[in-house]
Amino acid sequence: LFTAAGWTVQAPLTVVLQARDANGNPLTTGGARVRFTSSSKGSFSKVTDNGNGTYSATFTTSRVGTQTFSATVNRAKVASTATTGFVFGSGGPFTGSSLSAPWQVRGNFSVQNGFAFGQGSASNIATYSGGATRNVTVSAKVTNVPFDQGIFGGVVARYSGPTSHYRAGIVSEFVPGVGPGTFAVIQAVGSTVKTLAKQLVGSGLPQETFLTFTVSGSSLWLAVNDQLVAEATSSQFKSGTVGFSGGNGPAFSTFSAG
Repeated sequence: LFTAAGWTVQAPLTVVLQARDANGNPLTTGGARVRFTSSSKGSFSKVTDNGNGTYSATFTTSRVGTQTFSATVNRAKVASTATTGFVFGSGGPFTGSSLSAPWQVRGNFSVQNGFAFGQGSASNIATYSGGATRNVTVSAKVTNVPFDQGIFGGVVARYSGPTSHYRAGIVSEFVPGVGPGTFAVIQAVGSTVKTLAKQLVGSGLPQETFLTFTVSGSSLWLAVNDQLVAEATSSQFKSGTVGFSGGNGPAFSTFSAG
């Protein structure tokens, strides 16, 4: 029987195994050989035999998303596992005058008043350098998306390159007979940009919008202001890190992933 609680990246997490006998009763003495493993990159400390039937170790990772822990006892695989989520980002604003570690930037961003502004390039991308597990949820607040220019503002997942990632966010386009409209989109960015889902979510100029993009297996979901608005299915990209993306104008804050 495992226990492990959610934690932040780079902070040691304690993983505990309670040994049981063949009838499922908790053991109260130590002496077993225990080894822990994780589903994604990270490092364990030496396992501590607590002498009371429990065994513990600390686990540290820089990868956001869900980790599953397994164990062997005397080289026999333990049936149960423990799953926990590692989170990057406090939900607070960006600091300083530009994006720095742990961000890797393709394009140009400036930081003012807690917001990161895309400048110049049509495909500014900032990705979290610590990496991410396959299944992950990415959130950010986006504002200042220009009207009727096809400029995207949103978050990315499974990013392994500028032509290999999913992105989800908003664009502003003209709606015949209505005027300005804000659309939520989920897109696969390869050699071309393929729109997997598109939904009108508001009229008028885009307002400050909170995005939540979840990628799990081949399923992709986008929520706008905590309301699910778009869903898609794709198996084009298998893995990669997370971040945010926008052309000239969009501003981002309160980024988090886990």
